[in-house]
Amino acid sequence: INNGQVERYHDLALVEILEQDRTLISINRAQPANLPLTIHELERHPLGTQAFIPMKGEVFVVVVALGDDKPDLSSLLAFITHV
Repeated sequence: INNGQVERYHDLALVEILEQDRTLISINRAQPANLPLTIHELERHPLGTQAFIPMKGEVFVVVVALGDDKPDLSSLLAFITHV
């Protein structure tokens, strides 16, 4: 994932919900990136949501944009996480 910078541990827990939709929990272990950071691609998750929770208090950058099939680069925002 992300050009080999992220290792994914997929579908680690059973989550019981009332609706028939499926919920899953995965953990991604990301390698630090060098700064300045160049963004080469953005992912799109139209059928779900994501939460970014640092497991050990690490600081990282989250980049988001509006858009349907393609990101609207004029809406691009970057956030630095903290605990």
